[in-house]
Amino acid sequence: MNIDIENKLKMLKSVQYTLSTNSDITSSFANEVGRYEDYLLKIRELSQKIINMGGMSSGDLEDNIKQASSKMAAALRAYASMTNITDLLTNEYIKTRRIDSSTGEELYNVSIKILEKTREYHGSLTLFGISENKVADFENMLYYFRKLNDKGDKVSPADVENVSEEALRFLEGIIDPLVEHEKSRFPKFYNEYKYARNILTHTEEQSQNLYFFA
Repeated sequence: MNIDIENKLKMLKSVQYTLSTNSDITSSFANEVGRYEDYLLKIRELSQKIINMGGMSSGDLEDNIKQASSKMAAALRAYASMTNITDLLTNEYIKTRRIDSSTGEELYNVSIKILEKTREYHGSLTLFGISENKVADFENMLYYFRKLNDKGDKVSPADVENVSEEALRFLEGIIDPLVEHEKSRFPKFYNEYKYARNILTHTEEQSQNLYFFA
């Protein structure tokens, strides 16, 4: 991942952290409360796309998908054991050895089956740490894994740049004006947001809170 893209990603994730940790303020955004959660999801989606696309080879992303698939499968196995759902307990695709032995197209197909089962039982998997955001991130990873395998090469720098520019347009057109509206009422929050938008570094603790499957 080149330095410019990496810095944009750091900025985007810093913004996400600032907004998420000031929910008492952001939830009061006039006339936007109903859509605000969608905005946070959009920021998360864009940052995850940049992570997935940022100069990774299909082999790099394959390792990440194995880790993600293993976490989803472990939650499914735990739920199946707790509820004694025989069909799920014996499902071949959620077995550790099947995930570990799969590569390329086979790994994609196995992971898609895991994603399907995760969606089927998602309402119950929150008990095992599988949130809607994690399911969405997993789906995103699979999308870019298929894209990389179809191309047989890395995603081009232009692809990554296009997503990062989409993220900047989203912030400038949607989030920045909302925050600007709160400048006088919440100056501390306003300054934190401006810092996040302009300073391209953040703490390790923040990174741990934001990165999926860390």
